[in-house]
Amino acid sequence: METAEVEEEADEEAKKKGSWRERKYEFSKPVSTAWDDARVILPAGWERMKKGLWPQQMEDRWVIAHVATAEANGGEGEGIVLARSWTRYPLAQITVVPSGADGCSRRITKITWEGDEKRWRVDDRKSEAKKLVVRFARGVFKVDLANDSEYEGD
Repeated sequence: METAEVEEEADEEAKKKGSWRERKYEFSKPVSTAWDDARVILPAGWERMKKGLWPQQMEDRWVIAHVATAEANGGEGEGIVLARSWTRYPLAQITVVPSGADGCSRRITKITWEGDEKRWRVDDRKSEAKKLVVRFARGVFKVDLANDSEYEGD
């Protein structure tokens, strides 16, 4: 393979990754509620969460992305959205606002989940959305959001 071909492939790969990061994730039937029992996210954990999780291969099932203020529930804060990689349907999103004396920590103000049964077929969407957020926060970003094992997986 020629150097120009390799560079062209790298450019195409960068464009693909960029498209994931620039994508808007829109719920079909969003349902939201306050999440008062979630912990504050410390600055280092928030920085890890903002970097997100991006599919690297076809088998990767999730996209976790930072969403800007304007997209996060009417501009009330910024957020993290969890979406399926193939459909790009968001299933859960947390909205956060600055917290702490320095304003670098984040406090979760609400959680939003997909209310459309055609997009997400689970019995208790609110509970499942919280479980998803807690599992990914702990497992991927090393951030503990739950005060107890209420949101632990099956």
